Amino acid sequence: MDTSEKLDLYTDVIKTASESLNYGMIYVGTDGRIKEYSPMAMEMMGLTVPKGNSHPGGRLESGDIVVFLDNDLGNDDKMTPDDLKVLNISSKDIRQGSVVLAMGVYNNKKIQPVYKVFNEYIPDSKIELVNRYLGFSIEASIDFDKRRMSVIVNGKEYYMDYLESIGYMLAIDGSTGIVKFFQAKGYSFRGEDVGLLLRGGNFLGKNVPGQVQELIHAIGLEAGSILIGEEILNALKALMESEDGEHLEGVYEIYRRMVYCHMIRIRKDSPYDGVYIFVQDNEVTENATRQTNPLTVEVEKRAKRKSHMSNENEASALDVITGYDWPGNVRELENIIERAITVCDGRIVYSENLMIRQGTRLNATLKERIEDSERKIIEDTLFKNNDDRKKTMEELGLSRTVFYEKLKKYGITG
Repeated sequence: MDTSEKLDLYTDVIKTASESLNYGMIYVGTDGRIKEYSPMAMEMMGLTVPKGNSHPGGRLESGDIVVFLDNDLGNDDKMTPDDLKVLNISSKDIRQGSVVLAMGVYNNKKIQPVYKVFNEYIPDSKIELVNRYLGFSIEASIDFDKRRMSVIVNGKEYYMDYLESIGYMLAIDGSTGIVKFFQAKGYSFRGEDVGLLLRGGNFLGKNVPGQVQELIHAIGLEAGSILIGEEILNALKALMESEDGEHLEGVYEIYRRMVYCHMIRIRKDSPYDGVYIFVQDNEVTENATRQTNPLTVEVEKRAKRKSHMSNENEASALDVITGYDWPGNVRELENIIERAITVCDGRIVYSENLMIRQGTRLNATLKERIEDSERKIIEDTLFKNNDDRKKTMEELGLSRTVFYEKLKKYGITG
């Protein structure tokens, strides 16, 4: 076995061992170039995407439906509010730092978008924009507790977890109705920031059958072209100059993403000479104990949990007001409107500012509350299934007779 074969075997063993412990591995040689990396590390760096959903490469075209989510406009998305004009969205309420959920048609001035904008107040830990938009059932949401952005199109979910802030986008081909793009980890490295794509940039294909799934071949590249971050590169340089067995560990920002790294200087002056970097993404480390996990400690320091939010298109404030029973009469109405104006940070009062659950009855009996919940479950399931009653019956486990009795009882026409 020659030196090259021994090195391949050596790195293969390390890759297998590290991934069994939920770590990715990157091997950097003494010349500062990437010599090897494991599949898990490739995914963390955005060189590959998880198996599952797919789309070919391309760019946005006029008529495409775009769903856009952002928990901090202008931060890690290469955007300004003006970029949303290509979706026919122009609002003085949208500014740098805004939370935005939107659906619109690319480069079409005639079709109106739907969107929500939040700035200073967040009424809930999860906000949603749900709409049957141009024939598509679309549910978009930002969950601040789970740090997840999700878009469900006709029952199929696309999502991405984040650490601090991201702009997330999904696009539906305006001519075929097929999802032509969805955001995935490593989007900045691939040049797929939302702002760049809205301005006409190209995106790469993901999980395309018959194509190499590695988006960028990194072996042989300078480490700095993959490990983009001043702190991580300084640490790598210092460790490369140190003695065999020296190591460093900590949370480093790599291309604007926080990654826990354990770096080890291995076998100086040997065929395996270099630094081995074991990386772990926040999705794994956040499941560990908070007191001992260095990444989650750093997250708590850095996560700027914004007190942002407020707006809704699928159910307006007026709809909520007129659909509520008002057991407290005019006095209750005055109090709720006054409170909504106080917490609202834009020029419009939206239904979320009212702090009234749509379709609920305050001071209702237990039976009435159960009925409210049952009606909402049926309505939501129908919506998710595109008004397919057979699917809804099967999902809820109801017989045809019982299902249609409940539709009649609650006046549901879907």
